[in-house]
Amino acid sequence: SMPTARLNTFEILPDELRDTSTALTIKLSYTAENLLIEGSEYMMLNLPRLGGSLGFANFLIGQTGLKERKYPLYTRMTAGIHETIELAIPQDNGALNIPDFTSIDSEQVTWKMQVAQQDSILTATNLFLLNTVEFSPEAYLVLKQNMKDIEYNLRKKLIFDVPENDTEQESDFRILEKSKTIALESATQWTETHRTRVEILTYAGTKKRSELKFSYNPAWQQVELTKATVTHPDGSMKEVSDEELNIMDAEWVAAAPRYPAERLLVANLPGVEVGSIIEYEIVSTVTGKPFFSTVQTFNTHEPVDLNTLTLTAPVSLDLNIRNTGIDETQTTNNGVISYHWIAENLPAVKKEENLPAWWTFNPAVFISTGQWDVYGSIVLTHLTEAAQQQPDTEELARRLTKGLDDDAEKTVVLRNWVAKNLRQAGPSLTSIPFSSITPADQTLREGYGNNADRMVVLYTMLKAAKQEPEFVLSGNLPLIHEELEPLLTIPSRTGFNTVLIRTLIDDQPVYLAGESQYAELGTTAFHRRPSLALNTGEIGRIEVSSGKDDQSLASLEMSIAASGEAGLTKSAAVQGNAFEEFKRSYDEITPEQRRRHYLEIVAEVSQSATAASDLITDYSSYPGKLEFSVFADRYGVVDGDYLYFTVPGGLGGKLLTYRSNERTLPLAWTNHIDMMTETNIILPEGYEPVILPDNFSWQAPEGSGMLEFAVEYSPRANAIRIVQLADLRPALIPARDYQDILDAGRRLAHPEMRTILLRKKD
Repeated sequence: SMPTARLNTFEILPDELRDTSTALTIKLSYTAENLLIEGSEYMMLNLPRLGGSLGFANFLIGQTGLKERKYPLYTRMTAGIHETIELAIPQDNGALNIPDFTSIDSEQVTWKMQVAQQDSILTATNLFLLNTVEFSPEAYLVLKQNMKDIEYNLRKKLIFDVPENDTEQESDFRILEKSKTIALESATQWTETHRTRVEILTYAGTKKRSELKFSYNPAWQQVELTKATVTHPDGSMKEVSDEELNIMDAEWVAAAPRYPAERLLVANLPGVEVGSIIEYEIVSTVTGKPFFSTVQTFNTHEPVDLNTLTLTAPVSLDLNIRNTGIDETQTTNNGVISYHWIAENLPAVKKEENLPAWWTFNPAVFISTGQWDVYGSIVLTHLTEAAQQQPDTEELARRLTKGLDDDAEKTVVLRNWVAKNLRQAGPSLTSIPFSSITPADQTLREGYGNNADRMVVLYTMLKAAKQEPEFVLSGNLPLIHEELEPLLTIPSRTGFNTVLIRTLIDDQPVYLAGESQYAELGTTAFHRRPSLALNTGEIGRIEVSSGKDDQSLASLEMSIAASGEAGLTKSAAVQGNAFEEFKRSYDEITPEQRRRHYLEIVAEVSQSATAASDLITDYSSYPGKLEFSVFADRYGVVDGDYLYFTVPGGLGGKLLTYRSNERTLPLAWTNHIDMMTETNIILPEGYEPVILPDNFSWQAPEGSGMLEFAVEYSPRANAIRIVQLADLRPALIPARDYQDILDAGRRLAHPEMRTILLRKKD
């Protein structure tokens, strides 16, 4: 509601929210700086309203995107909002011009906005009521008109003629003691024993800890819950019975019966309540995984009294260990080396949004017995064996590519066949033994496969089509260096959990990872992510060719008349990964869904807007093109000699928006953002701008990019040009830079970055 707002206090009553005999009340206090939109001689005020974002009535009116209805609109309930604002106005702000607000009072809808000033106190009341639960098609048209009128009135601002001159969070439970003992017999066989004692502190804690869940795959792991007890506040103890233990299949098992079924052990703890002590022990035995690796952190969002980790292994076993701040001891006895890490009295880590990987700001221990070259060789052997001597798959590939000479055409035909005919189902590469990788012909016959098996089929097809594909591994590894580096240096195989195929098209590398038939060849969701070359074990980086990366380009052509009428044409180029979803959405949409979708787009511009063109969605070539034009009859507000309006769209509210005013922990930027929007506005003859958005340039911290906002007025053309540019990269942002980011986000979202005030020329 207010980009510069800073929340000071927040209270929800009653304290016991399950007490429904008392009305729910929320009290909050806030400060908001720089509410005014300022020019050199004039200022405008956006009333600090919360009524547009609170109240159930706002959700009900979200169902009014359709231009007209064939059937009645049923809202299920009546609802309303009554808001009162008192604002002290500084005496030196100049004379205040209050616009006229048109009221609505009917059997269906009531809306009244009244603003008055007495001395230095500005008082505003806003009443909005939905008086009925059902709107007939005819009444719906009236409701639509009412919404247009309300939207127009709420655009009205107050114009001044300017003179010349953190509460500590409550924990739901406390970890009294936590220990893990890992006994390595070899790089592929070990036993883990977990012991945990937890004290429940709140009702929410009972909900979170009343059930224990452990997932495992019996193909190489056995799990046993050896102890589980609940000690009640009165000292009585209950043990988990066999009837309270359940073993279930993982969600994917029914859809992919060919693979070793993953299990889920669920234990329902009896009678957990506030004050209970939960204690349990679980033993896991692993045999046959490619190598051992783990990342152990010791603190959580709840307080921890004691957390220990013990590792034993043969001295001859090559261990790669990194400790970033936990007390450590080592002993050696009879050819066995023992490591012991201990952490005590750890306070709860504050819960904040967009936290980076835990190990980047907390002590951790990384352990691995793996080597990338050895691991890559093992994976490559299993994948290539599954692709050798597969006559059915090879014959199919030759039949599909018959008469095609272009490698790009062949690749697209084969990729599309796999996307359409082999259902994606099953676990990831790292979740089951490599012996489960299926020969291509079997996957072809059964019509489904996980990522690895589908890529084996595609690899076999590409080889049969006289191409030279190669397998590589990648995954959703973080793009932030501080998060990524430990996982690569201390090998963690869960990071490389996706099989990709790399092939050359016109001497340019192209990566295939199971994209749908709608994707543009050369685009990939793994752009910029690390890759593992299986034949060498080298770590690389996946790059796409120019134009195939994720970039957002949009333009808006707008003209506004002296009466406030506006015409807008928006166009956007869709490229990179966004092209796949763009093409899929508009290729599969039904005509009626498309019609409704376009009406929603038009309504987002303005409730008074109507379509002035067809919705153009061209995905027959790359990049895709989206374009539409609308006409809004009361887009600008005419107030005497003034005409003002808000420029639609822009970066404000899309970037650098966070809920908290303060931060104590690092902030993770995980995505690349490359956006540019250009807006050209033709002004009415006889008007000139007296308030324009300011130019704005901002350099992101840690060298992670920049924002540019350039505004130019041409008196000769009587036109305004606005260019907004965002180029941001993944980074780990220290908490000390958070305020700078907040300030930039508030500046972007401030109404002054979108509001233009025109005045009649003398």
